[in-house]
Amino acid sequence: MSNQHPAAESGFLPEILKKELRPSILLISKNKEISATIHTAISNLNVILFFSETRGSSIEFLTGNRDINLILFDITDSNDIINTLDISEAENYFSFNSIPVMLIISKEQTENVLDLFSENIIDFWIFPISISDFLARIKLHLSVLVANKELKNLTLQLHTILEGTKNIAKTRDPLTATTVACSFILRLTGVNDAALHTIYLPGSSFQKESYFSAHRPIEGFNLLTKPSEKEVRQVDGINLTDIKEPIFHNGNLYIPVINETDILSILKFNNIPENHTKSKNYEYILSIVNSLSIVLRNFRHEDHSRLAHIGQMAAAIIHDLKNYTVVIRNSAKLALNDSLSSGEKFQFLNNISYESERMLEMTHDILDFSRGEISIKLSRINSENFKNRLKQFLSPLCHEREVSLEILNNYNGNLSIDMERILRAIFNIALNACDAMSEKPPVDRSFTLNIDKKGAILILELTDRGSGIPLDLQNKIFEPFISGKKQKGTGLGMAIARSIVVAHGGTIDFKTQKNSGTTFTIQIPQRIQEREE
Repeated sequence: MSNQHPAAESGFLPEILKKELRPSILLISKNKEISATIHTAISNLNVILFFSETRGSSIEFLTGNRDINLILFDITDSNDIINTLDISEAENYFSFNSIPVMLIISKEQTENVLDLFSENIIDFWIFPISISDFLARIKLHLSVLVANKELKNLTLQLHTILEGTKNIAKTRDPLTATTVACSFILRLTGVNDAALHTIYLPGSSFQKESYFSAHRPIEGFNLLTKPSEKEVRQVDGINLTDIKEPIFHNGNLYIPVINETDILSILKFNNIPENHTKSKNYEYILSIVNSLSIVLRNFRHEDHSRLAHIGQMAAAIIHDLKNYTVVIRNSAKLALNDSLSSGEKFQFLNNISYESERMLEMTHDILDFSRGEISIKLSRINSENFKNRLKQFLSPLCHEREVSLEILNNYNGNLSIDMERILRAIFNIALNACDAMSEKPPVDRSFTLNIDKKGAILILELTDRGSGIPLDLQNKIFEPFISGKKQKGTGLGMAIARSIVVAHGGTIDFKTQKNSGTTFTIQIPQRIQEREE
């Protein structure tokens, strides 16, 4: 009924379409010329193309749980146009399954085509198709679809992390906390057959450190553990006290929960592939493990004040992710403007791809903060290119807040920084600056960024004309969860900014004056030799 064409891997395509999520397209058409044309046009895209000749067979095909991202629906046959029951039923079916549909129509049908549009029917082409226009628009729609799918998956995983952190924090003993953590770890693995084998806790009341009580799930209740029947030191020929990092042994995954050098718990799982430790899901798992570590440490030290911080931290990072989705959404809307050239549309496609990548990278911040560190990747960038990227990055924010933006570059040479991390730090400072100026008239709102280098030190000065930092916040402005005038957000932005600067080996400080404004000064040591400049 349907056949599959795994298209070639070559040709231009936004980076987001070259990642793990390979889009699938279903073409519904009886017209062999249309099928051949689309087959040829898509052959250089990294997509999977399926064919179906009739609406009825396509519904049967989709019922087989195929993961279709986009449907191309040929209605050039006059028997299928507008008022027929087939179109109505097909639209209802596609809408029910939330699959975007693009129509292929004849010139004679253009007058009535707008009557077909709905939430799911999002675009149309007139056959004969312009190949260049077809490719530009198909790339746009696929980029948006894949970005939305990745965002949906990411949101689901982060929601699981938040929910897990909240539920772990509610527990009142180590075994319950560890059992709850394991339930969320299993959800985050994405492996259907994964199962908890045993929870090992240090000897009763954490007194007999060299012995571990073994708790196994009750049969029929995968995550309801029974009391330990014995205390052990060795399992499968290995000393439990020697497990300082996740290991695979005899087909089982052992994950230690560690506080510095002390083992707080060891989790043993079945049926998790060994290569799973290199996947994104495994990083999400470690965020739950780190949350569990803090909870178990709090049980040991009776320090419950930090339990809520992990959940707030993750929630704040999710809030920051929304900044990037705004760029993606606006770029998608602009790229759909028919008055734009193909080159302009491709630029917006690149924006979608670029911002989606940055959005996904932010998920690592959950791990960074859980571990108390920010990882950076230094690269070499020319200061003028850095200035242009800053302008591109900050202009939408300042335009929206009616703040004049000025970026000055007093140094012409190369910089050694993790540009994306530094952009995030600067964005967080700029966001606070815009909030501080919100009560002033637009004519009095300005944000100035100065780039300079003195000796081997990069100096960034960020100045606003806001209300200044209140005295009671000045000593804790870089602490997590501190907010000024903002009614929204959780106050993690400045803590992130400082952590990024410190990870570069740099410093950040400020001078502020009531009703006059604030200047933040960032100093970052440079590792580029003069001969390279």
